[in-house]
Amino acid sequence: MSGGTYNYASFKLQEFTDALSVATKDPRRVAFRELLILVTEAMHDIEWVDSGDYSEGDEYEAIDKVMGFLKADPNTISKAVSYDKLIEKLRPFVELEKK
Repeated sequence: MSGGTYNYASFKLQEFTDALSVATKDPRRVAFRELLILVTEAMHDIEWVDSGDYSEGDEYEAIDKVMGFLKADPNTISKAVSYDKLIEKLRPFVELEKK
């Protein structure tokens, strides 16, 4: 296999990021562009892993760079997502008790 699992979606984001760099002077947009560069790299690596071109886990470094840029610990995010899912499952029971 060769890439393509997600129709090379990272290439489309790369085009946007490249175009944004030409027109960007605003500090917020510059920072956003830097984030997009990291996201593009993570998307690329994820697609290549899922396509069988990279080994599983080869995407972790790129994903961790995105999380680091956002000042977010991947483990904390995973726990928060798990917690939110748990709360959603418990919500019907909690609402029943309030009635």
